[in-house]
Amino acid sequence: MSLIALTTDPGSDSLSVVTSSSEFRKDGTAVLIQHGDTEQLKIDSEECNDGYDLRVGAAYRDHRNDDAQVLSQNDTIILLPGNAVIIQTQEWVEFPELRFGQIFPKVGLLQRGVTNTPSKVDPGFHGHLLVTVHNYGRRKVCLRRGQRFCSLHVFSVKGPIRPYKKDPPDIGTPRPAGRVQKIGDNIDAYNARLTVIALVVSAIALVVGAVAAVLPLLLRR
Repeated sequence: MSLIALTTDPGSDSLSVVTSSSEFRKDGTAVLIQHGDTEQLKIDSEECNDGYDLRVGAAYRDHRNDDAQVLSQNDTIILLPGNAVIIQTQEWVEFPELRFGQIFPKVGLLQRGVTNTPSKVDPGFHGHLLVTVHNYGRRKVCLRRGQRFCSLHVFSVKGPIRPYKKDPPDIGTPRPAGRVQKIGDNIDAYNARLTVIALVVSAIALVVGAVAAVLPLLLRR
């Protein structure tokens, strides 16, 4: 496999991204990206084109739940420490049979303790991508609708391939976030704080116990 530079320039011999279904061909070499970020896809963009940054879409699902939650334009996902969510991308993608995709974390979020599970996009795939995101940090992190949160890289495929022929993945029935879910999130956040406090208190108790054991010996000298 070799990495494909992404360009929407129709006059280029290396056209690798199209933005309308009428331009897409399953037996071609260009990936279809709909509802994409125009800043990244414009021909004269100054951004590095070794990949495309996927954005937070209209729905996500907490890993503890079966139903998805709707994200309006100004909404955010509150990702608590130790928690994970499945995010539906803003973009709808379709891969030809000669292209394969991989999804990697973004460095800016890694520095805050947030990462996504590296995953693949099979040749022939079509649909919104579902990406699992974890918060391994100690603070809650907010991801807003439309924010870039992971990177898609496209590679060429050689040899006979059996393309993806399943229906697009389903994130679940989207529902507005309920009061019970919000209460549960607050409880989880509170429990996380209690755990930290308990660890600090235990450490202090160990130090005090050690000092109490050694102090009489020192006073006898």
